[in-house]
Amino acid sequence: MNKSGIYKITNTINNKFYIGSSVNIRARITNHRSQLNRGVHDNNHLQRAWDKYGEKSFKVELIKECNDEELLYEEQKYLDKIGVGENPNCYNIAKSAFAPTLGRELSNETKRKIGNANKGKMHTEETKAILSKKHTGKTLSKEHRHKMSISRTGRVCTKETRNKISDALTGIKRTDGTRQKLRESHIGIEISQEQRKKMAEGNYKKVVCITTGEVFESLKDAAKVVGVNYTNITNCCRGRQKHAGRDKETGELFEWKYLDEYA
Repeated sequence: MNKSGIYKITNTINNKFYIGSSVNIRARITNHRSQLNRGVHDNNHLQRAWDKYGEKSFKVELIKECNDEELLYEEQKYLDKIGVGENPNCYNIAKSAFAPTLGRELSNETKRKIGNANKGKMHTEETKAILSKKHTGKTLSKEHRHKMSISRTGRVCTKETRNKISDALTGIKRTDGTRQKLRESHIGIEISQEQRKKMAEGNYKKVVCITTGEVFESLKDAAKVVGVNYTNITNCCRGRQKHAGRDKETGELFEWKYLDEYA
């Protein structure tokens, strides 16, 4: 059934059904079976029925073959006809073929199952290349960026994660265009007096280079000697990155701490 079109999954015990569409029905059904057998399918109605009656109680059929341009429009006709949300014999939850997750709220249990199912999965290099190409040049709206910012507020990275980020960024030089974008992104951001005070106090705290044992009167003094931006040393002291600067002769990376926190 390697075709493009509308398919139907029917429970042969009670004749309840699920309608879907795909440009590759064989692959889509394989994905359905995989998720259902692992108990992580995003359709709770279909998942519960599958758990109760078993895989052998379901059959799949192609109900209309159509090209990919017509696919979602044809699926929408079927969804409208069967009355999703009102028809007790229909397993479908989403009323729109164009936005199948619109308005859908996943339970904590479902989120947990999906998370466990995907834990440890790694993208292949080929998949990474496809994803990279797909997102290259894509510009996020201000609203989208704001939502991402809110979703990450309060999130604390583990030390291991911070070290990985630090290692990945070590040696990367920002282009003039990137620097300009960063400057523009901070225009209009208001910093409270309390935050300014903390920043000022931090700039004049004594720091120690753990690698060499040398103590500096302030972040800026250390940055001047080492030849890096003082914010990089700040990030090291706060655990946000692992290294800042390196020995010009040996190439050894420098680690930093605030002196009053260094034991």
